[in-house]
Amino acid sequence: GYLDLVALGTVSDVVPLTGVNRIIAKHGLKELARSSRAGILALKEIGGLTNAAVDTTAVNFRFAPRMNAAGRLDDASVVVRMLTAREPREAQQIASHLNDLNFQRQRIEEKILFEAREMIRGSEDLQRRKTFVLASPDWHPGVIGIVASRLTEEFNRPAILIALKGKMGKGSGRSIPSFPLYQAIKSCELWMERFGGHEQAVGLAISEEAIPGFSRAFEEFANSALSPELLIPSLTLDTVVRLEQMSESFLSELDSLAPFGMSNPEPIIGINDLTVVDSKLVGRDHLRLRVQEGQIVRDAIGFRMASLHPLNRQRVNLALSPQVNLFQGKRTLQLKILDLQAAG
Repeated sequence: GYLDLVALGTVSDVVPLTGVNRIIAKHGLKELARSSRAGILALKEIGGLTNAAVDTTAVNFRFAPRMNAAGRLDDASVVVRMLTAREPREAQQIASHLNDLNFQRQRIEEKILFEAREMIRGSEDLQRRKTFVLASPDWHPGVIGIVASRLTEEFNRPAILIALKGKMGKGSGRSIPSFPLYQAIKSCELWMERFGGHEQAVGLAISEEAIPGFSRAFEEFANSALSPELLIPSLTLDTVVRLEQMSESFLSELDSLAPFGMSNPEPIIGINDLTVVDSKLVGRDHLRLRVQEGQIVRDAIGFRMASLHPLNRQRVNLALSPQVNLFQGKRTLQLKILDLQAAG
């Protein structure tokens, strides 16, 4: 059957994981884990997932970026060749090529992100705005969407990045939950050659000379649609619990709600007044905390939160997303930190 490929496409394409889609993903991920397709096996091997169960996190962070890198930087048809390959050797060669492209994509992404941040930091006008419209002839059109997404996450502002080539530019935009991005750019359609998308992500083509006018019109729409409080990031907790409730038995309860994704997000849980007994940096910019409540001690990880280190002996309130961590076939509960604040 093709259920493994259907699940791979369903999760990778970030469709709503509700109703039939959720059922397809739930059963298809099991098929994906035991798939004997040469292409899937090669992708699992290059992604470090050999003999491991496969969940939506594995698809979103191990499979999808490598497959998408082909369309961003090369030719997407190589992914079809890999997934339909009969010979393991051919599939492994393509998977290795995809891995190289993904490394290349990561380097390009970090460079564009650095340059975009510098533009924002170097401009008081940009810092005062409710939106970002940034353009450069040095940016790769296949990667600007990911960077727009990261800027939106970091600054809590709608962001449109434009890669210029000659006198024309290709743009990609991402939004915050409270801002109707497609409606916003539709109000500026006189400035663009063409555009498309939905309320959270858009693509557009625009001439270089039209960018200043487009940027002004886009900001004007935002000024009427976005009140100052909507620009303050907020998290809504599903529940507040005690640390001891975050136990291995919680995994089966989490499983009954999975798979998580668009329209079926992971639960957000609050735990208050925890003592940080250890604070460590992990990798380049991640933070691992060991937190305590009474006699109970748990580890939690904060991705891209290294700037908060060290927090030893501090009392904190945490907003967490409990996740199943799969490592060498072993399932453990991982507490992913979404936000933290000083307790008291």
